[in-house]
Amino acid sequence: MLTDFQTDQFYMSGTMAVNQDVVFTGSSSERINTFTTGENSELILVETESDAPCQIHADNVTIDGHFKAGPLDIGVGFISLRVGGHLVFEPVEELQIHEVVVSGWFESQSHMSLGHKNDTDQTIFQTTPGSTVILNSNSSHNLNGLTHSQLSLISLEVGGTFTGSDVEFTFPMNSVLVTESGNLQFTSVGFIQANSFTVNGIFTAWNNIILFGSYRPREGDLTIGPLGQMTLDASSQGDKLWMKTSYLYPLHLECNGRFMAGLLSVDLPEGYFALFDRDGFRTYDALDDGNSTMVGILGLDDFKKFLELNISGSFEFEAASDLDVVTIDISGRMESYGPVTIGVATEDSPTTITTATGSHVELNSLNRSVGPSGLGHSEIYATVFTVGGTFVGRELHFPEALVSVTVTETGHLSMTSVGKIFE
Repeated sequence: MLTDFQTDQFYMSGTMAVNQDVVFTGSSSERINTFTTGENSELILVETESDAPCQIHADNVTIDGHFKAGPLDIGVGFISLRVGGHLVFEPVEELQIHEVVVSGWFESQSHMSLGHKNDTDQTIFQTTPGSTVILNSNSSHNLNGLTHSQLSLISLEVGGTFTGSDVEFTFPMNSVLVTESGNLQFTSVGFIQANSFTVNGIFTAWNNIILFGSYRPREGDLTIGPLGQMTLDASSQGDKLWMKTSYLYPLHLECNGRFMAGLLSVDLPEGYFALFDRDGFRTYDALDDGNSTMVGILGLDDFKKFLELNISGSFEFEAASDLDVVTIDISGRMESYGPVTIGVATEDSPTTITTATGSHVELNSLNRSVGPSGLGHSEIYATVFTVGGTFVGRELHFPEALVSVTVTETGHLSMTSVGKIFE
């Protein structure tokens, strides 16, 4: 049986243990205005043998002390949740919260569903330096029956450590940012839609990911900052026996740090274009239930744009398909573990490849016998090819006519030619 605890303002600075199932509600309205545990306080909702979880119905919740909640239902949700202290709980039902800010410890003992899945109510999730977020810390706890966590966010900023276990991002996001102090790691479920994806700290996906734009398929930026490190299919990086292909579909990819991409395609699987109506409309959930939400008009060019790639750091990958890139500027290091086809074989979007002084490019560094296209050699489709650093091509073919090939005074190009080089 649930016991009512009614108040319009809840604040505690000492120790409180509740030994029965309790419902926190407002006294003059259904919801508490502010629910706050102060620094050095301790609030424990003791888990009982009852199946009924404790409930908190409040607008603004601040946890600056130690709060161990057990099974917890927050009803229709919070306007804001701020955790500067230590929060451990097991979520029941969806957590609809507009703003989550974590500067302390946030621990969900099971998978959780957090955020809003519509355009009207949107959720931001922010963590600051020194904070910790853990999802599904105790897999034996699973009152909500979820097989993975579901985050419906408009933006995610990670400044601390965020360990997600199995996570699905179920709503198109404006931005994902991992700051220099941030460490974001999880196993990806489904796909990720974000207009801006920036890694200035550490981002680790233990499996492959699928990443593309929120409003147009080829949209936005994937940026790895000078101190950033992004690793995909991390569990396979040691033996290079990849689990699956990662699909990245930004308009601009800038690698100033280190990017270990695993088995990589810069194309998008055909099925995912179902999210983008070629007659001109973006649909959020076409892959789920067929419902459509119009957010903008798309032209055919939105489906034909090619990637622009800039590398001043280290970019390591194995090609799962052609590297359809319209411009490549390399002042750092690019390594392809196997044979790769680079460039776009169309007259409308000729490819330009430029490597600067001090750069290093190596194709098929592991001497793979065959690439994804079935070829045992690499290919470059480019009209302009400039080498200012070291370029190790091994077996290399230029299928199309080159308008310009330049090896500068600082350049060194080595390869075994496959077929003729046309110029």
